[in-house]
Amino acid sequence: NARPVAADLLSHGAEVDAKTSVGSTSLHSSVWGNSHAVAELLIGRGASVHVKINSNLPDFEGWTPLDLAISNKASQTEALLRRHGAPCNKKCS
Repeated sequence: NARPVAADLLSHGAEVDAKTSVGSTSLHSSVWGNSHAVAELLIGRGASVHVKINSNLPDFEGWTPLDLAISNKASQTEALLRRHGAPCNKKCS
């Protein structure tokens, strides 16, 4: 379970919304990795549900965590993101 590791990193000052070179955040990674518990932790610690992946990854340009949850058929995480007002940018048409 990655949740204790994520909680430890956050408690030691890790930035909840730090971005990678492609603009994704830990929330994107947790959703992509089907780690609902980590996504829940990150949102609880203030992670933005509005961040979009930037154009360095053309196949995922503009994707939000909700887009990833829908693509992965992660219904529990999708519901969590929707409850927190996450926008859908690519996968909701």
